[in-house]
Amino acid sequence: MDGNKYATLAEAEELGVACFKYGAFIAGIIDFIIMAFVVFLFVKWMNKLRDMGKKEEAEEAKAKVAELKATAAALENTKNEAENQLTAHLCTIPNIPYDEVPE
Repeated sequence: MDGNKYATLAEAEELGVACFKYGAFIAGIIDFIIMAFVVFLFVKWMNKLRDMGKKEEAEEAKAKVAELKATAAALENTKNEAENQLTAHLCTIPNIPYDEVPE
C-alpha cells in the first residue's frame, strides 16, 4: 500500500507494510456463510422434531374431540327422548281444576 512492489506477502509483512489481505477477508465471509447455513439447517431440524411431537398431540386431541362430539350427540338424543316421554305422560294426566282456580 506504500506504492512499492513486494514479491510475497510475507516479505511485505516482514518490512512492516500495511497489507490488505482480501483473500483472508473472502475466506472469512465464505466460512461465515457456511456456518450460518449449518446453523439454519440445525434449527430447521430441531423445529421439525418439535413439530412432530405437536402433531401427535394434535391427533390425540382430534380423536378426543370426535369422541366427545359423539357423546354429546348421544346425550342430546337421550334428552330429546326424555322430553318427548315427559310430554306424552303429561298429556295423559287429566286436568282437574281446583275449587279455588277461577274459570
